[in-house]
Amino acid sequence: MIRAWAVCVAMVFLAGVVSADDTSWDKFTSKEGGFTVSFPGAPKEMVLKADGETVEKNVRFHAKRDEVDYDVGYIAYTRKNADKFDALDPEDFARRQREATVKRTKGEILIQQDVTFGKEKRPGYELLIQVSPKGFIRQRAFYVKGKLYQLMIMGTSRGAVTTAVADKFMDSFGLAE
Repeated sequence: MIRAWAVCVAMVFLAGVVSADDTSWDKFTSKEGGFTVSFPGAPKEMVLKADGETVEKNVRFHAKRDEVDYDVGYIAYTRKNADKFDALDPEDFARRQREATVKRTKGEILIQQDVTFGKEKRPGYELLIQVSPKGFIRQRAFYVKGKLYQLMIMGTSRGAVTTAVADKFMDSFGLAE
């Protein structure tokens, strides 16, 4: 009897943990950006200034849950620059992007690693950055056909940006068909 009760309590607890991670995650598609991703609720769009010479469009989508910020953005390069970047070795381009990001970062790089994206195994990178005692950013980036895609999770602890929920967000990103 006690054993059956313990099993029931464990099942209720686990169901609560799973449902807390899965509630209200919505698949979002940016037709113009050419991607899909799951957000914890409806994201807000923010169009940033593009210089027109290098960058044609710079757009970010943002949602927040439990004091954690989830952000996806893309930079669409001008045709001239996209052609130049497309001609580069993809792994070399990803390395250069990562190095430029690390150089610009005001904070301590805790983790930097190469990652791949999609069936084509496009090269990219992932960083974990501590920007203040209570400020952490996890970033993933990939370049695909004239666009640099960036995913970021920002939170007040390392654990907040490296949870299974954070992984779910990062892993949900894909190119729209």
